[in-house]
Amino acid sequence: RQELSLLRQEFYAMGNMGMQEIWDDIFYICMELIRALQKNGIGTGRYYEACRLRMNRHFLHRDIQDAFDWFEGLLVQMCADVKSSRAKSIQIAVEKVREYIDAHYTQSLSLTEMAEMVYVNPNYLSTSFKRLTGYGFVDYVIRRRMDRAAEILRETELGIAETAELT
Repeated sequence: RQELSLLRQEFYAMGNMGMQEIWDDIFYICMELIRALQKNGIGTGRYYEACRLRMNRHFLHRDIQDAFDWFEGLLVQMCADVKSSRAKSIQIAVEKVREYIDAHYTQSLSLTEMAEMVYVNPNYLSTSFKRLTGYGFVDYVIRRRMDRAAEILRETELGIAETAELT
């Protein structure tokens, strides 16, 4: 919100510019934002279309306030899409890590290695993993090993020492 307030001040500082120049600047900024979203794999067709339609109708807006309100609305939509994309992205990353743990629980596993595997910061992976699974990373690994050990003890004649070696 603070950044939007500063941006609003910049828009009002453009008061000596004509509305066509202001809309040209807004359109340029929008195109730069759209390019940044595309680089991050976020769909931008609707934003491009919104900008195109608005540029064709810019003459309907007679003041800076109108222009800024439209631009602010577009920014809010873009931010919501970025947030949604990030949420989906970390959900996928956590699911990949969980699946990897389930398949490789007998091996030595580290949070740092898992974070590198899914290209995220280890601290971000740790907090996201706990939030999405209900378990911390280490607790999940231990739980998976304990569940498997209990299963082996129930289903086989192996003793505790042999079971421990397997898990």
